[in-house]
Amino acid sequence: MKVDVQDISSVEKRLVVEVPAERVAEERSSLYRRYRARVKIRGFRPGKAPQDVIKRFYGEAIEREVVTNLVQDTLPLALRESGLNPVSEPDLDEFPNLDEGALAFSYAVRLEVKPELGVVNIDGLALEFPTVEVEEEQVEEELKYLRYQHSTFEPKEGSADLGDLVTFELSAKLDGEYVLGTPITRMLEIGKGLHIDELRAPLAGLDDALVGVATDETKEFELTIADDVASDALRGKVLACSVTLKELKRVILPDLDDEFAKDLGEFEDLGQLRARIRERLVNHKQNQARRELENALTNRLIEQNSFDVPPSLVAKQENYLRRQKQVQLMMAGVDPRTNPELIEQMLTGVDREAEQQVRTLLLLEKLSEEQSIEVDEAAVETRIEQMAASGNQPLAKIRARYAEGTSERDSLEYSLRQELTLEWLLKRVVANWPADESEREPAASTAASSAEAAEPEAAPAATADADAASGRASE
Repeated sequence: MKVDVQDISSVEKRLVVEVPAERVAEERSSLYRRYRARVKIRGFRPGKAPQDVIKRFYGEAIEREVVTNLVQDTLPLALRESGLNPVSEPDLDEFPNLDEGALAFSYAVRLEVKPELGVVNIDGLALEFPTVEVEEEQVEEELKYLRYQHSTFEPKEGSADLGDLVTFELSAKLDGEYVLGTPITRMLEIGKGLHIDELRAPLAGLDDALVGVATDETKEFELTIADDVASDALRGKVLACSVTLKELKRVILPDLDDEFAKDLGEFEDLGQLRARIRERLVNHKQNQARRELENALTNRLIEQNSFDVPPSLVAKQENYLRRQKQVQLMMAGVDPRTNPELIEQMLTGVDREAEQQVRTLLLLEKLSEEQSIEVDEAAVETRIEQMAASGNQPLAKIRARYAEGTSERDSLEYSLRQELTLEWLLKRVVANWPADESEREPAASTAASSAEAAEPEAAPAATADADAASGRASE
């Protein structure tokens, strides 16, 4: 068998395979024997029809099957002989014709491969980890949030004010026609805003309209829908609204003292609670700075290392990102089928994002080879334990899923190697890198891969409230 590799580009090849005549004759003879044994032709006993008769009825089908079998049997051998490792399914240039009696049979396939990168250029990459500071006002804001989390409500006389909890009935008209059908009942803490699912839009100004309204009182007013909402029919339109206040409650906040801190869990006094909140805010800001540095570093790495990327890898990553974004919408309670405008907005630029991620993956893959970065068993086991804990799954089940020799295990090790390589690069080029990163999030945000990303371990129940307060900034 003769194999010839032709370059179309650095990532696209044309593989020409010539199959020897004796291999073609062997395959053709085998197929004629099989057809003779299984087909029924009038005037001949089973298995006794001569080849020229079989050819008259089934010759075209046999020749096509000869071609199909020869390609399927010889292509894997041709790929091994050529040394090519395709990243996409090889495509036949065209379905080859096989002339009976030909001395040999040839076919050609097009396929994509990873680019052959030279030494990755990291010269001149220099970044600095910013100084992270937490202002006292930020700690106070988190304490305020904690107090609201543990607040209670009691009935209130008089009229509604900012911060009150109200239950109200709302109806709305557009050009004299009701847009909500029957009036809807909603609950709102005045000042926090409200998204009306039936309208697929927030009602900016609703909070202000409710201020001053008393229980059982009805108020009519107009609201203008914002120009950037998902609904084309409502964008920029003025609604004639009517609200009737059904229930009014005031917020009762707990006192901010040592007893409040003790009620949250393991804190002995308010000072310890403040210290924990400050610590978590620092960690959050460091994680945020790290993500920004990752993005800046990978962008600059891509800028100074030019190469072609296989279109099929970009398309695969783009499809993954599209599915991921749609899942995020559904988890947020948004149905992609009824919000096409929002989907279109979210997917803007996803093709560019996918290409950048593929370039990053290929560069980190090459760097890991150059620096001989390997993933040890302990790192794999730690990640498996994290995945089991975060997904509330039995550890044995996750271990079985990622057992040696499985594709899931290969993907997991690839993902971890990408993280370790990015970690090595960050520590090499970023000045003032934090010495202790025990609280930081996993480094998989930039080095995207198909392996499952482990979530940080859940905080102990005693400190979950304080941790949630300081983690609120990331929402």
